[in-house]
Amino acid sequence: MPLSVRCPGCRKKLGVEDACIGERVCCPHCDREFEVEAVSFSSGAIEQALRVESSIPDERPQVQETQAADPNRLQSDFGKDTKTFGRFQIRSLLGEGAYGTVYRAFDPVLDREVALKIPKFSGDLERRQERFLREAKAAARLRHPNIVGVYESGKIGDSSYIAAEYVDGRTLSILIEEGLPTFDETARICTALAEGLAYAHDHGVVHRDIKPGNVLMDSEGQPQIADFGLAKRLDEDATMTTEGGILGTPAYMPPEQARGQLEKIGPASDQYSLGVILYEMLTGKRPFDGPPHQIIARVAGNDPPPALRSLRSSVPRDLEAICLRCLEKDPARRYRDVRALAEDLQRWRDGRPVRVRRTS
Repeated sequence: MPLSVRCPGCRKKLGVEDACIGERVCCPHCDREFEVEAVSFSSGAIEQALRVESSIPDERPQVQETQAADPNRLQSDFGKDTKTFGRFQIRSLLGEGAYGTVYRAFDPVLDREVALKIPKFSGDLERRQERFLREAKAAARLRHPNIVGVYESGKIGDSSYIAAEYVDGRTLSILIEEGLPTFDETARICTALAEGLAYAHDHGVVHRDIKPGNVLMDSEGQPQIADFGLAKRLDEDATMTTEGGILGTPAYMPPEQARGQLEKIGPASDQYSLGVILYEMLTGKRPFDGPPHQIIARVAGNDPPPALRSLRSSVPRDLEAICLRCLEKDPARRYRDVRALAEDLQRWRDGRPVRVRRTS
């Protein structure tokens, strides 16, 4: 099924096949690379959506080539090369998609760069803005070395926003594209991600969209989880957080989400998605791949993913066992929590026996 997407650089519309979701594409007009990644599911039907994960931006001013979700949101105070949103000075576009627009911006009051997220809303604007700000407040409580910090959130005029820490680095998806990390490096990164998720879960927040494109690698090689834009508080009603649909990225979506069992979405769902990342880093492939509708059907079905060692025979058996435990279709059969996953990964790194049983 062909999709219509817009290049985040030159703003021209491009036609791509749905098989390109999750892949990096190059604009034939301006040569900018970006990733077509997410889809939206509503009432059992697959609807087109887009989340662009652009490559690390260069330093050239790009604002005049782009526009926000609402052209009236940005107020030109500094001439052609600089625009503002409230007190924030827009430097460049980081990404744009179904969920909103993210800019690299400068806060002159606190003298720091930020990632400024301005969401897109449709339907009941007031209710969705309330939900967005509620999620932002939940994310702002999280302070962990492996979670991108949220500085503040609020409204400027009729527009909501989140100002988050700007991480000068690249996404884990780019790191994987450049070549698979060593097994030890893979375990190190996934241990850190599990520890960050454990902290979020302890504070009552589930991410719900864990994937390499939402993991930023900082200058010291530490992974940081970004974009709690789909985050769900554990004390919230599932129907209150979905707005009538299921949002996520098919290849990293847990079975309970693909099946529409919204009441079952919880910490174990994040663990499954992290297991997909571990699988991809170990084998170079995702457990289930293909067009979105095929991925969803396979994720929701009962067939397990291919054994890792059938794709790459050098994968250590214990790492394979750890990964497949995360990918159990039944959430109750996964690790009891992501902290237990982190502990087993660390045991493997230390050369100690892991607690999960090896697959036969």
